[in-house]
Amino acid sequence: EAAPGQADFESLAARLKEAAALEGIGGLLGWDEMTMMPPQAAGARAAQKSALASVVHAKSTDPEVGVLLERLAAPAAAAGLDDRQLASVREAQRAYRKAVAIPEELVRRESDLGSRGYHAWVQARQSKDWSLFAPVLKEWVAARRERAALIDPERPVYDVLID
Repeated sequence: EAAPGQADFESLAARLKEAAALEGIGGLLGWDEMTMMPPQAAGARAAQKSALASVVHAKSTDPEVGVLLERLAAPAAAAGLDDRQLASVREAQRAYRKAVAIPEELVRRESDLGSRGYHAWVQARQSKDWSLFAPVLKEWVAARRERAALIDPERPVYDVLID
């Protein structure tokens, strides 16, 4: 018979692995965007990355993840986990608390700004014209400040984001 908490840990781990796999796909989309993708596909790629970010966010904030984390925090369940598993649960709890604080709309906006910002930066660099990049950077900074305020309005923005 499995130790207390093992079934919940395995269920949590499967969910986290799926979200991580999808994040890996996002990384591949970003790599392709920066290395191979023709510039005229930037709008379509931004939409793809935004949609994927939304799916990852939904998986990361699934209420069932919260239920599993709550059950795994119980002393009886925690007693059945090894140190590595306990550390994984602790980090998953931390990530979950942050993720549920962020609305899907902000996740999509940040993803879109990432793509738009990259292409604006490339164009600005090529034409040596900072003004092409500055507006997107301003939006990006505002979105990151919004993220920080949602996660922990009591701490300085820098500290929240560097965490």
